Amino acid sequence: MNMESSNTSSRSRTSTGATIAVVTPDTIALSLKSPAFASPSFAIPDEWQPYVHPQGWVYFVNRARKIITEHDIRDVDVRQKIEVHSQEYPPETLDEDMEVQLHESFISLSIIATVSRLTELKTSKMLQWMNAIFIMNRQRRLYWNFLWRFPSHIEHCPERAVKDASDALTWFYTDNLISGRASTVPFSKEECDELRSLLQELTPQQSVAKVHFLAWLLREVCSFRNAEDYGLHTEKDLRRIKQERKQPDLSASDPTVMLPTIFPVFSCLITILFFGIPRSYLIHIKRSLEYRGRLNNMQQTWEAYITRLTREYSHFLLISTVLLSATVSFLAVPNVSRGSQMASIISVFSSLGSIVLGVFSIWRHQGSTKRTDSYAYMRNARHGWLGIYGHAILLSLPAALLVWSIIAFMVSIMVYTASDVASDSPLVRASSWISLALFLIIIVAVGFAVHSLSLMWTFQPTDFGLRARLRWFFRRVIPLSRSTATLV
Repeated sequence: MNMESSNTSSRSRTSTGATIAVVTPDTIALSLKSPAFASPSFAIPDEWQPYVHPQGWVYFVNRARKIITEHDIRDVDVRQKIEVHSQEYPPETLDEDMEVQLHESFISLSIIATVSRLTELKTSKMLQWMNAIFIMNRQRRLYWNFLWRFPSHIEHCPERAVKDASDALTWFYTDNLISGRASTVPFSKEECDELRSLLQELTPQQSVAKVHFLAWLLREVCSFRNAEDYGLHTEKDLRRIKQERKQPDLSASDPTVMLPTIFPVFSCLITILFFGIPRSYLIHIKRSLEYRGRLNNMQQTWEAYITRLTREYSHFLLISTVLLSATVSFLAVPNVSRGSQMASIISVFSSLGSIVLGVFSIWRHQGSTKRTDSYAYMRNARHGWLGIYGHAILLSLPAALLVWSIIAFMVSIMVYTASDVASDSPLVRASSWISLALFLIIIVAVGFAVHSLSLMWTFQPTDFGLRARLRWFFRRVIPLSRSTATLV
């Protein structure tokens, strides 16, 4: 064994080649000179008490002057600044349950009182200043935020904390049951169950972790109520405001909204070239843009959006692959007319385009399920050069190309069948006409079925059934034709 020694440490190499470091007292002495092991060079005055936050950082409390600060009062200059600014709030002018928090650059000062005083002392000056429930809720949020940041010096946890937290969680759970995925409360049913079970396990004894947990929970409750304009609006106005919040404002980012003259062009493009397919993707994109008050719902909406796209593109990819194989096989048939060949080549190109876009879209979308991916995606979709409508058209390209490929393949088959109509053989001519007739019947039936099924999922204000159409024909068209004939 070879040994290497020095003044601070020694190393040894084993038979396997591993190196072992042997620490000596000199090494420890050098390590203690690191800033990580440095001790404060200033002593803490007697009137100040240090407290450690559950996250590990320290803050200081002066109970005689009722001052709390997160600044390092062990620094003489900092302590002098604090003493100067604290003179603006003499302790004799503060109530018993009030404290002064000095933070940031000693400019922002806030007086904090307990929740019990906010609700019980109705004659206090603070409650007179809070002349509305909305303002009171904001002050409660400030108080719980203060308690969340400085929980270690609290001697008694507010008595109403557990009860208020339990009542809030009960309502959140109830709203999840009533509204389902449309619920905007900050916690899901599973989270409410977990938080309520934790509340039931809290002991009556005072604990820093208990105060910190309750302060965080009630701060979130008050923040949610503040965001929902708690105590400001009537039921009718609040429903209208929530409905407006659900609808994303696309006017600032959509070129079809900013330029109304372009919208008819987009509409014709969507209807004629893309068979109206982009409209379904447009609805899906707008639903994915909705924010319902809880990030968990937004994450679920984004995952559903990605799952639907990858599933649809997988189906399109399978059909395009089968159609491409059939078209290539058809091109190998001898004595195919030039028109049939051109239609088949168009079908091949369309199938290839659908396959390429489908494969790329599946590869790109299925790995982007994070919340940050959804933010970037939706922002680029809204603020892109094409806007929401253009993005919907791009998403519909695999399906539209597949439809054009099917149409081109049908045309090639029809042209191939019609090439035998002028044959010298009567049997061949008859079979060609029969095939064309069957082809036309199938085309009409398929078109009627596609049209009916497309309208099936859209609410129709009137009856558009066959009986209604016949009734309208016999009641309106036939009497009108008879009256016209009489006049003539």
